[in-house]
Amino acid sequence: MPQGTWGGGRRASFSGQLLDRLLEHNPAIVYTCTLGRLWTFSYVSPNVRTVLGYEASEILGDASFWLSRIHPADRGALPERAAAGLLADGASLWEYRIRHRDGSYRWLQNEVRLLPDADPLREPFECTGYCIDITQRKNAEAAFKESEARFEAFMKNSPAIAFLKDEDGRLAYANPAFLQRVGLGPGQWHGKTDAELWPIEFAVPIRASDLEVLTTGLPKAVEEIFPTANGPRVFFTLKFPLREGSGRTLLAGMGIDATERRLLQNHFVGRQAVSSREVTPGTDSMAPPFETLPVGNETILLVEDEALVRELAMRLLRQQGYTVLEAVNGDEADAALQRQGHIDLVLTDVVMPGIGGRVLVDRLRLRQPDLRVVFMSGYSDASIFDPAEMGPNETFVHKPFSPQDILVAVRAMLDGQDLPSSRAARF
Repeated sequence: MPQGTWGGGRRASFSGQLLDRLLEHNPAIVYTCTLGRLWTFSYVSPNVRTVLGYEASEILGDASFWLSRIHPADRGALPERAAAGLLADGASLWEYRIRHRDGSYRWLQNEVRLLPDADPLREPFECTGYCIDITQRKNAEAAFKESEARFEAFMKNSPAIAFLKDEDGRLAYANPAFLQRVGLGPGQWHGKTDAELWPIEFAVPIRASDLEVLTTGLPKAVEEIFPTANGPRVFFTLKFPLREGSGRTLLAGMGIDATERRLLQNHFVGRQAVSSREVTPGTDSMAPPFETLPVGNETILLVEDEALVRELAMRLLRQQGYTVLEAVNGDEADAALQRQGHIDLVLTDVVMPGIGGRVLVDRLRLRQPDLRVVFMSGYSDASIFDPAEMGPNETFVHKPFSPQDILVAVRAMLDGQDLPSSRAARF
């Protein structure tokens, strides 16, 4: 079909002129060819000049024009039996680079189809196709891959630990420094939660600080402990929320191994050196062993909606001799007190679904006015909970807490004593 010729007569001429105008400004190069001569065109739309800098007449006048300008590395990627594949499937799609008139290469997406009314008993089979310039997309993909490779190289060689967790606490990424220092190998960590990777007493403080960052949306610097085959390691970590374009929020963390620095600090401030078995997770990294912590036999009502925190507190208290009743919200706590008749102390989270800890305590005291209370919270906003407003028989521990924090607070409240200043609310 001659370039720009679309049929005879005035009406046909008008339609041809209109179609030429549309094709001139169309982003896709439209062409026709035959099955046996895929790269020799019988028609090329005039907008090839805008896309590649060539006139349509140049391409139509040279049977080898198009194929000779495809990048040498991409010619081999084109199927050898392109015509056979096209005849079998009716359509083919390729991506390749072709040389522009100015000498640069442009990426094209090229789709060709057999015309639907082609007679299978007659040749030549007519084809039509289009080419779209996808250079910008290809450059963006290459830049993204380069950026990913640079990030991976940075994380691989960084001496700092780095990790990403999803909203449920499952590890989505961990750099080699983190895996090496905590002793995790391939296939042992991806998609696992802290509770699946570490003993409960280590997992709970880590998860508590994660939840605070995800809930408040604010970064937080924490000192955390991970158990390893060579003993616990102390890390100083900065955690922060990382919002993805999809709207999902991840928990990101970067930190340094501060174990030696912590031991050295303890030595210079005059504290007795401790063995690795005495390192306990929580706010005081080098803590006394469990056998030196307070014990008791009283009944405690534990109210906490976060399962990991509740599990840790329950294990700690039962290990030290206490009877523990569990509740995940205010209604369960009220029912537990009604069944039990009397408890010695309530250990409750401040912020929970439904009624909060403050309202819950006021409700429980309608049944037991002399109830002793230890509040727990990871929030430092006085509008949520202000320790200065606590009344008699009440005290407070801050999340994430260490085992000694919670056990000392419980024992002190049961004995009617003030907490030591080092255990006081930290805001």
